[in-house]
Amino acid sequence: MGSVDSGSLLIILLLLLLIGWLFFRLIRWLLSKLLKGRSPKTIRRWAVALFILFTLIFVVVVGKTVSDMLMNGLEMQRQMRKALDQHIKKMMLIGKTKEEVVGLLGETDTTSNKLIYDLPSMEGYVLEIEFENGQVVRYQKQE
Repeated sequence: MGSVDSGSLLIILLLLLLIGWLFFRLIRWLLSKLLKGRSPKTIRRWAVALFILFTLIFVVVVGKTVSDMLMNGLEMQRQMRKALDQHIKKMMLIGKTKEEVVGLLGETDTTSNKLIYDLPSMEGYVLEIEFENGQVVRYQKQE
């Protein structure tokens, strides 16, 4: 997941404060029209109460939405990792030569007896394949 720099965060915070202030002013104006004849103090109290209520509802709805998005993203990543694990098992790497593995998985970082695949689309997923006598003897993923 990407991160937000401090400048962007400050702009977002200022925009939220501006929107909140404008929303409070709108509530107060609407209440002054609806509650004609009431004192400004009463209207201000109602405006504050409604502003707090609407703000709490907003925070809960946005928080739930963001939480759901994060959970869906994590679930999707888990499913992708599981599918990748199954795909690697189906390739039956044990016994294959380095050329066969490179033909299946592509070029990568290599040492004399290891191929290491760091998959950028699967953050933190590294596949390490070990060879002895020119053939795969073991492979493991590192997360």
